Amino acid sequence: MLRNRSTLKCGLGLGGAFLVVACSSGGIAESGTTDEELVRQCATGETVKGIDVSKWQGTIDWTKVPSSGSVFAFSRVSDGVSSNDSKFSRNWEGSKAAGLVRGAYQYFRASKDATEQANKMVSAVGVLGDGDLPAVLDIEEADGQSPSTVLAKIRTWLQVVEAGTQKTPIIYTASYFWETLNAETEFAKYPLWVANYGATCPKMPPGFSGWSFWQYSASGSISGIGGNVDLNVFNGSRASLEALAGAPKAVGEAAVVSTALLNLRDGVGTSHAVVTQMQCGSDIAILEHDSSGWAKVRYGTTEGWCNEQYLKLKEAFDPRVCE
Repeated sequence: MLRNRSTLKCGLGLGGAFLVVACSSGGIAESGTTDEELVRQCATGETVKGIDVSKWQGTIDWTKVPSSGSVFAFSRVSDGVSSNDSKFSRNWEGSKAAGLVRGAYQYFRASKDATEQANKMVSAVGVLGDGDLPAVLDIEEADGQSPSTVLAKIRTWLQVVEAGTQKTPIIYTASYFWETLNAETEFAKYPLWVANYGATCPKMPPGFSGWSFWQYSASGSISGIGGNVDLNVFNGSRASLEALAGAPKAVGEAAVVSTALLNLRDGVGTSHAVVTQMQCGSDIAILEHDSSGWAKVRYGTTEGWCNEQYLKLKEAFDPRVCE
């Protein structure tokens, strides 16, 4: 990566080409102190393996990657505005062709225009489809900006990317950096990807109540990739991972509305009349799927059609999205 070791004193980095280094206080390496253990959170049960990559991994033979147990892969879009990742297109398409649940991340430069960076992400991935994980904001350093400026630009990026990709983005960060922003619980509704190397369980950045992904090593060995690669786990089952990625929902599955207000219509498409409206968190049952991305559902005693991109399987639903 383009980041220097002095800035990233704790070795945080997506798709990096450097080795993990220990931290003297509160960083990537686990200190084992009682205070830190209080803010560490282990996986709640089953986990799923995955990787993240960039041009630093060179040309990847994606056909071999699944043999190492990886189920998902995140690929870098760019470093800020000016530095596009030359391997993104190949990695984005290759990971999907290999049967992996794919995602994309962007290294965020707080000194640059947030909207321009967000638009670059949206341009790279478009409206995310079934099987695509939400876009990732990779925020690791203040880039010379004040905490209030960094937070304001994070808000802008998240809003633009969510509107453009139509999925709630993921935030990637680590405790030692995030705690300098004093963000409190403002961003708790976003899925968290936490970086913490050399730990038994990751240290939680303040303001988040749980993690969805954990990057636990930058020195993994994966079939089809030369050299080191970042290793991650997803906090949940494969079914939960696929639900987060908007994988097709099975008929008969219990689902939940994941947007503020969702119209239930008497047919497929927005030209049909609205039967009723369903609030965020409403429980529904999926009855039928349409090839255009709409689902026939039962809401209470009422049946109708809605856009299924605004539904989540009940087992993967996080009620914080309704806050």
